[in-house]
Amino acid sequence: MDLLKDLNISDSTVSGTWKNSKEGLTVDASAPARIALQGDLPNSYELKVEFTRFSGDEVVALILPFGDVSPALEFSGWQGASHGLSRVDGLPSKGPQNPASVKPGILKNGTRYSVTVKVEVEKEIADIKVTLNDQKLFDWNGDVSRLKPNYALNLPSSKTLGLAVSKSNVTFHKVELLSAKPKTTPTPSPAGKVIAGQIDLKPLGSPKTPGWELFNQAGFTIRATPEGTVAAGTSLAAQGDRGAYVGGSQFENGTIDVEVKGAGQPQSSFLGVVFHGVDGENYEAVYFRPFNFGAADQTRRGHAIQYIAHPDWPWQKLRQQRPEEYENPVSPEPKPTDWVRMKVVVDGDRIQVFVNDSRKASLDVKRLGKLNSGKVGLWCNGVASYRNFKVTLAK
Repeated sequence: MDLLKDLNISDSTVSGTWKNSKEGLTVDASAPARIALQGDLPNSYELKVEFTRFSGDEVVALILPFGDVSPALEFSGWQGASHGLSRVDGLPSKGPQNPASVKPGILKNGTRYSVTVKVEVEKEIADIKVTLNDQKLFDWNGDVSRLKPNYALNLPSSKTLGLAVSKSNVTFHKVELLSAKPKTTPTPSPAGKVIAGQIDLKPLGSPKTPGWELFNQAGFTIRATPEGTVAAGTSLAAQGDRGAYVGGSQFENGTIDVEVKGAGQPQSSFLGVVFHGVDGENYEAVYFRPFNFGAADQTRRGHAIQYIAHPDWPWQKLRQQRPEEYENPVSPEPKPTDWVRMKVVVDGDRIQVFVNDSRKASLDVKRLGKLNSGKVGLWCNGVASYRNFKVTLAK
């Protein structure tokens, strides 16, 4: 199957400028570029790709689905440092311990290259065989859980085959699906699902946080109270966006409900929830700035609640390019050190956030995230406490 023949470039482009030419599918060097080619591939397939890089020295990549994860097969990664699979065990293609890395990874501009890729996934074991110009490049075999997406090269769906180029002029002459042999997809374990209802916070206080995945060096302490278990996040001395995902969770649409408590000192406390997460760099989040609750300065009060979509839409970019659109005051307005209920409703491309028992949303915006599902959890920067964390999946 020729995957370029009937490609709708407008609908398939994720970033960059792609065009059809008599030589194939061409992308210019003005910006990093990604495009989706084929969705819902089976667990086993074989590809043949031919391309020429005409200018630039950066990566040319195939985004390969392995079940529910899509690492990138990089050529000329890190400006020619390596060819290889990014990320195995979370390592980039040039990582010294990456078992699917070939160094150096030189591409000669103006030369046409031919790549064949054979992928098989069976019983949660992945196997990939890659040739470059009819010469073996590498073979890799291992557990699917060892594969992670390259956040700079991902696509909206982890089950989609795609192409990526970084600031280079490249023509893809041929992208062919040579064969596709469906295999039975393993049944996810119970730990791979978010069960509707209350989420246990107690393991966050254990050394290995069973059932949770910490990101960006987050840390939590647990204390028991008459109102329930309270998880306290990082202190002001350890700033930075961080948090914890419910281990193996997959959240698409539904409701995230949690009570949070911050601090009143300016710039001391940012806390909320994270969803559609991949890792510490790719996620959507909604959070409070409790020190702005009830502020005399009306501008500060208007910055009490915030939506972000990392890495493309951090709060600074939203405030600069789309001011007052993705942050609002909260209503009803609590005190900075009160326990506050945050109810986040995710419905397709719409986000609504309700505060305490209000029936009117304090924030009602269109989603900016490119992934429609992912992990769900807690997000913080500075002083943060949580209790009564509940996730409900949409029917």
